[in-house]
Amino acid sequence: KAFLNYLGVGVDAQAALQVHLLRESKPKLFFSRLINKCHYAIAGGEEALKSSCANLSRQITLVADGIEVPLPPDSQGIIFLNIDSYSGGVPMWSKGLKPRKKRVRRYSESDFLHSSLTRNDSTEDLTELESTRELTACDLPSSCQDGLLDVVSIRGTFHLGQIRVGLSNAQLICQCREATVTLKKKIAVQIDGEPWRQNPSTLRIVRKPERATML
Repeated sequence: KAFLNYLGVGVDAQAALQVHLLRESKPKLFFSRLINKCHYAIAGGEEALKSSCANLSRQITLVADGIEVPLPPDSQGIIFLNIDSYSGGVPMWSKGLKPRKKRVRRYSESDFLHSSLTRNDSTEDLTELESTRELTACDLPSSCQDGLLDVVSIRGTFHLGQIRVGLSNAQLICQCREATVTLKKKIAVQIDGEPWRQNPSTLRIVRKPERATML
């Protein structure tokens, strides 16, 4: 499948899936834009009480540009953004909170001499740490033309509602050119508002080589 704007895994997709299933079973309940928003609010409130995605950081694995990126322990959903607009125009990336930078230890010559690791192994470890820091720096602005996916984390539907009204911010995770998400159990996924329940599998997210032609 292809998406233009965003891909969500976890709590946001779960709430959207509840509304989608209700719309398919009882289409007469969806007769105006305001009522539709009310259904989403109710589904979000139910999901906030259930917290069905509370252990998301243990249920999925995120690999961005070949590097495994740890998720916040309180994460209930991750969203891959192609544009800085979500759920009707909410700026998730530009208003998000950057991850805390971890200090990278600088190795001295004595460390290499007395360590059980070889010099090559220690250098590789240091290079991997620096690559992870660069990947999760989140310093670049969001753009649909830079070839990068902006990845953010949310703590639940209540947190998503706070973000929507400007009372909170998403947690920035990383910016990458391609990503792999390994699902260890059945989890709700959505692309541009189209939700479904995905069986345990591996999702590979890459940019299409050809660009869309605009008239």
